[in-house]
Amino acid sequence: MNRLKFSESIETQIEFLNRNLGEEDIDEFQKLLVDCKTEKNVNLLLVSYLHLLPSALSTQVLSSKGYQKIQKPIKIGYLINEDIVFYDKLDDILCNYLKYEGAEVLKFKLEDIFVKASNNGIDIWIHGEKCDLDGFLSYGYRKKLNMDAYYSIVKIMQEKGVTCLHSHNMEQILNSKLLQAMHFAKSNIAIPDTYQSFEIKSTKQLVDKLDVLPCLIKPYNDYCGDNIIKLDHKVGVINAIGKSLWNGEHLLIQKFIPDYYGKSLRVLCFNGKCYGIVEYEDTSGDYRSCVGFGDACRWYSGMNHPKYEVFKQVAERAVKALGEDVLVAGVDLMDSEQKGVVVLEINGWPDLSEIWVVTKKCAYNKFVLKFLEKIKQNLDLKKVNL
Repeated sequence: MNRLKFSESIETQIEFLNRNLGEEDIDEFQKLLVDCKTEKNVNLLLVSYLHLLPSALSTQVLSSKGYQKIQKPIKIGYLINEDIVFYDKLDDILCNYLKYEGAEVLKFKLEDIFVKASNNGIDIWIHGEKCDLDGFLSYGYRKKLNMDAYYSIVKIMQEKGVTCLHSHNMEQILNSKLLQAMHFAKSNIAIPDTYQSFEIKSTKQLVDKLDVLPCLIKPYNDYCGDNIIKLDHKVGVINAIGKSLWNGEHLLIQKFIPDYYGKSLRVLCFNGKCYGIVEYEDTSGDYRSCVGFGDACRWYSGMNHPKYEVFKQVAERAVKALGEDVLVAGVDLMDSEQKGVVVLEINGWPDLSEIWVVTKKCAYNKFVLKFLEKIKQNLDLKKVNL
């Protein structure tokens, strides 16, 4: 592997990872390492793997940045996502980057927090100790009960004056395909025709009066397309809605656009500005672009795509349509010959590794820097208002 030579401590850590990484991680690590032309870039790469390194090596990575310790580090409460899917490493990685930038990170689980509200205000207790935080962060989709708890904690932190990734209201929008569709429609953003009914009677009227077929049936807050189903018959739509009502949930109906079969684009935005674009393609024959793994799902960089500026502008308009408080957004697009560039949805917890792997841009560090910047701005605002 052709690459520059780095300091002895960095080389030691690289060799350790080359020997000990699992088969899934080693290829990705080596590809990213080839693109590191400076020691700073290697440091950023190694931060992702700190939880795999012995503590002695880990401290060398953290100290190598050489940042000046501030008198009072920014203190961030980080809620671990207990519903592990592909986010099993992400909590560690994000905490590593926060520490790398000089923040103090207090990790906790739902079992570790309780709150008190009284005429004296709001008190937050974590690990049995009353604490004051500057920021609160958690990342990743959850089952409903834990999502409800997360929403409550965001609201509590918000009322306490703690900076959160997004506001309580924005979190609900980012996790509802229905609410997003309403914002997009109001802003005249191109989307697939989207329909909503709430009972069997209105569903029968919907499929009878409107041209909904072929269509996709989607949960409000699903991810990766696992529970999306394609239907070509009116009775199938009515049956699917009936089953969802039996299970106590509502589903979204969206017109299927056939000419971009098994493909999509993801535009990663920070504070409403495009950071990187990845194209997805399913090679197994599935109409969904990113449910496959390995060779069945291919990623391509969209940074040099002829329509890069078009994708960028559409994605930025979509984020703006939701509101101003959107720090990170993964905008899913479809480039249809029939409909043009269409917005499918926005993900509030987009995967940050794919952009790095495909475009060679470290989205983890960018995300953390933007979050810390938001905290600092709010802290400065508090000082002004005192």
